[in-house]
Amino acid sequence: MEDFTITEWIIAGAILIFILAVLYWKFRKELKFLMKKSEAEGTIINWMAAVQAGKKVYYPMIEFDAPDKGRIAFRAEEMCEGEPMYPRGTKVKIIYLPEDPEVRKVIYPTI
Repeated sequence: MEDFTITEWIIAGAILIFILAVLYWKFRKELKFLMKKSEAEGTIINWMAAVQAGKKVYYPMIEFDAPDKGRIAFRAEEMCEGEPMYPRGTKVKIIYLPEDPEVRKVIYPTI
C-alpha cells in the first residue's frame, strides 16, 4: 500500500470539510431546534373544521404557556378526517424554541 502525500491529505481534508459544511448548512435549523428546545404541556382547547378536497377535516387548536412569552394559542398543522381524534382538554406535549415559540412540534398522546 502506498503512503499518502501531504497534497493528498490536504485534498482529502478539504473535501471532508466541504461535505461537513454542506451537511451543517442543510440541517442547521434542525440542529438548532434539537440543541435549544424547551418542553411545555399544552391542551387541545378546540377543533377547527375545514373542507379540503371535498372532505371535512379537523385541526386541533392548542394552547400552552411559554415563559417570557405568556399564553400561546395556535392551530396545529396536523389534521384528521371525519371527526376530531381527541376530546377538548386532552393534554399534549409541545417542544418549541424559547426565543421563537412559532417553531414547535406537538407530541400527541397515543390512543
